[in-house]
Amino acid sequence: MKKLLSLCLLILLPITYVLAQTNGRICLDSQEGHNGNSIWKMQKLDKIDVPAEAISEVGYDDSQWLPAIIPGTVLNTDVFNGEVPEPYYGLNNKVQKNLIPDITKVGRDYYTRWFRTEFYVPATYEGKQIWLQLDGINYHAEVWVNGNLLSSIHGMFVQDYINITDFVKPGQKAALAIKVVPVDVPGTWKKKDWGAFKEFHNGGDGNIGVNTTMLMSIGWDFTFMDGIRDRNTGIWRSIYLYATGDVALRHPFVKSELRHPNYDQSSETVSVEVVNPTFTAKNCVVKGEIEGITFEKAITIERGCTQEISFTPEDFKQLTIQNPRLWWPVNKGPQNLYDLDMTVSVDGVICDSLHTRFGIREIVSDTNTPDHSRVFYVNGKKIFIRGSNWIPEAMLRSNDA
Repeated sequence: MKKLLSLCLLILLPITYVLAQTNGRICLDSQEGHNGNSIWKMQKLDKIDVPAEAISEVGYDDSQWLPAIIPGTVLNTDVFNGEVPEPYYGLNNKVQKNLIPDITKVGRDYYTRWFRTEFYVPATYEGKQIWLQLDGINYHAEVWVNGNLLSSIHGMFVQDYINITDFVKPGQKAALAIKVVPVDVPGTWKKKDWGAFKEFHNGGDGNIGVNTTMLMSIGWDFTFMDGIRDRNTGIWRSIYLYATGDVALRHPFVKSELRHPNYDQSSETVSVEVVNPTFTAKNCVVKGEIEGITFEKAITIERGCTQEISFTPEDFKQLTIQNPRLWWPVNKGPQNLYDLDMTVSVDGVICDSLHTRFGIREIVSDTNTPDHSRVFYVNGKKIFIRGSNWIPEAMLRSNDA
């Protein structure tokens, strides 16, 4: 039941996060595999005989490296270049075939790889704070820019914002090199002695669970009992380049509280993170607008700090919406969405802005039933969960389509 609840909540999550991230950013997706604008290369750890400082400098000779697919895993690039066969053709993925090396047999160093690319920093970024945004690397990573180690990442679902202002020059090329290391304990497949009659007993010896990573990589019913040979090691989500003024905005969120019993009034609480990467405190004004409803707040944010600020309906009466357009599940009503725009300014000059969308709805559940099964309510109406599921492609080869 816990799995069902988690799945249902996942299906109903707001789309705020995804849409906010494409706002005014230059995507560094690869030409290979994604038709992006960046040329990425990949090389095995044991074939690198120079220090990381050299690899991450502009002009480093990577002509002997393999073309890489970013975002993508090590196995994505290996398959693309014909280093190993397509796992999901015939029996290629069977461990016994030994066509694709398994990390438990060849070790973590085998799937430790360097990825690198070079990119132009727009001349319009002069005088601004320049950022790299990394949305997901599995599992450990060193991030080098122009010969400098700027970040270390640990965890598949970590989102990292790296201030590269002091290490690049607007109007010139910069080099980005990322060393990617697999999970600490890759685990191995192991048949379980529990499960429904005739059901495949989802595999794994449990050891991969010590890592915050995708458990399915070890071997699940839809990835076959043999799992994913590299445990999905790689830069599996996009990397973005963007610039802001001295203050930046991140992670907008809107919380709705609907009035009972008619659900004819909604009180909105808007929150956002304000980031000051500079060495001096900044007096700034954060403004927001929801379809003509405006609100703003003046704050002082200390140097090097991140501060979450909130706009509540108690302080801003205009954030109480009468007769809101409610969001409903498919086949139960329209999926109405509202637009939220926010800016932060210093001395009247806008430093950063963002746009996102959100739905006004209330989702609750209880187990007040004879058999204690869970019932979901959306906007006060019982919703029958008919059953739904979404799983990623086993090697995380995804695109918008």
